[in-house]
Amino acid sequence: MDHSRLNSAAFAALALSFIIISTPFSINATTYIGLYADDAHAECSWYAVPYQLATFYVWVQPGEDGMTCVDYEITTPSNVIQAATVVNPAAGYHIGDAIVPPGSTVCFATCQTGWIWTHQLMCLVTDVNPSIISLDPHDDHGILRSTNCIDFGDPYETMTKINDLFLNQGCCLSNEEASWGAIKSLLK
Repeated sequence: MDHSRLNSAAFAALALSFIIISTPFSINATTYIGLYADDAHAECSWYAVPYQLATFYVWVQPGEDGMTCVDYEITTPSNVIQAATVVNPAAGYHIGDAIVPPGSTVCFATCQTGWIWTHQLMCLVTDVNPSIISLDPHDDHGILRSTNCIDFGDPYETMTKINDLFLNQGCCLSNEEASWGAIKSLLK
């Protein structure tokens, strides 16, 4: 038996194991985003009293790699009048208005690992007709995009939309395969 060949193979296996163990990666790195009618990110439908001021929230649930920035745009239907848009005061940087094309980028100075809201939208709903306020891709990127907290490689990832905000109708959650995984993980 050639012990030098065995030692070389053992050394190579050990070196490969060290590289794999020391390389950070995540099995579940998906970041989720949704529009909600409450500050507890539980209600995704709202029933209007015409011209009553309502506050809606954009909530983000970072994946296992955390989140520092998000890019998206919000589209409002014709029966919604924007009164004000407030960016989370914990955000260190933001550019653009969430409701005005091309959309908004919101960044936090530190890595976010739990639910966090990025925008509060104060709106007047003018009637009781069913409609939807929707989360859409940022016009400059074409995707709902976030950056994770890993310091190397490409920090950008596509966010998975959990839901839009349904006005004067029941909430309808996304039915994409990735969204069902998000919903199940949030209910645990």
